[in-house]
Amino acid sequence: MAIEIIMPKISLTMTEGTVVSWRKQEGEAVKKGEVIVEISVDKIVSEEEAPADGILLKILAPENSTLEVGKPIAYIGAAGEVIEAGGAKAPAPAEKTEQAEGASTAGTEDRGNDSKSPEASPLTPAARRAVKEMGLDLSEIEANFRGQKRVTTAEVTDWLNSRKSSSAGISGGAVSAQDGSQSMRDGITAKPAAPKTAPAGKTAAAVRPLAGIRRIIAESMVNSKHSAPHVTMCREIDVSAIVSLRNSANLFHTSIKHTVTDYAIQACAKALTKHREVNTSLTDGNITNWQEINIGIAVAAPNGLMVPVIHNADQISMDEISLRMKELAARVRNNKTTAEDFSGGTFTVSSMGMMGVDMFTPIINQPETAILGLGRIVEKPVVKQGQITVAPMMFLSLSIDHRLIDGAGGAQFLDTVCGYMENPQLM
Repeated sequence: MAIEIIMPKISLTMTEGTVVSWRKQEGEAVKKGEVIVEISVDKIVSEEEAPADGILLKILAPENSTLEVGKPIAYIGAAGEVIEAGGAKAPAPAEKTEQAEGASTAGTEDRGNDSKSPEASPLTPAARRAVKEMGLDLSEIEANFRGQKRVTTAEVTDWLNSRKSSSAGISGGAVSAQDGSQSMRDGITAKPAAPKTAPAGKTAAAVRPLAGIRRIIAESMVNSKHSAPHVTMCREIDVSAIVSLRNSANLFHTSIKHTVTDYAIQACAKALTKHREVNTSLTDGNITNWQEINIGIAVAAPNGLMVPVIHNADQISMDEISLRMKELAARVRNNKTTAEDFSGGTFTVSSMGMMGVDMFTPIINQPETAILGLGRIVEKPVVKQGQITVAPMMFLSLSIDHRLIDGAGGAQFLDTVCGYMENPQLM
């Protein structure tokens, strides 16, 4: 009897996953415990094993396809066992076929009448959440995409932007529930715009679908910018003390080398203990203040940006922060991470100083409330006690979710972080 392989639930918050690659193809033999497919969720790639010996009879979810948790993605069974194109097992005794067809038809009719079921929605769970957070009428947007499958947040946003240029109901980038609904009523039968052909004089060197990790990153960024009103504030600080402390510490450590990012992580962790309103999330209309302080670190990986998490960063030493940072970065770059490595983040630090960037406006890693960006260190002439001297200077850029943090609150948090970084002995 064929065994159904379903989309696994890799993390507690996972609602859907993407098939990255199949290690085995249809018709190939597999052994129990052998890795057969790679699944990604929230930029985590997990290797899934075969639950039993047998033949990979049917792949229902091709590479780069996205399915909800619990949906079948493949079947494993005995050689010669038949799985129909849709994934259903082929009917065995002829006398039972009519009964099976009747049950199937009834089930289809029941599902068709259940228009409120998430299964009936053409939008992905992430897209539905984004529509609700924007205050738009979910049913009308679903009606516009009816007949399509797996409509993503990015596709909904593209459609709204196309309506923006042709409808008076959407203006200035702000979409109200009433105006947005009216715009969609005006064009409810319109299909999403077809991809534009290349303008004359331009030839596409390559075209590839937005899929896998890149699609997940794109959806996360769009969702964050649309759901959270970002405010970014910048401040330049003198990091002479940190540079001196780092250099001294690294002289005595042979295995642990501290970085300025390590000190920034510790500074943020300490500051979050004093500004608990920054260590929060807004989900389903509720503000949650987190007890743990878990700092995510943006890491550039071969397949995209990843944010592994240092848990309880306020309770560990600088040496431990440095060690965990290096271990996590190595696992990300070698694709050896687990779901636990990315879970539970409450604040994020992103550094682009090593790339020569002075300052930038980082995008909040939802559902967190803030993110700190680190620029490069540059020696500049500064005035100290009435004298011109040269000091290593660095820009910090704090982006906050203005729904939860006021400008004054964000400035006070940034001031505390800067105080720790200019006076690391206080940490």
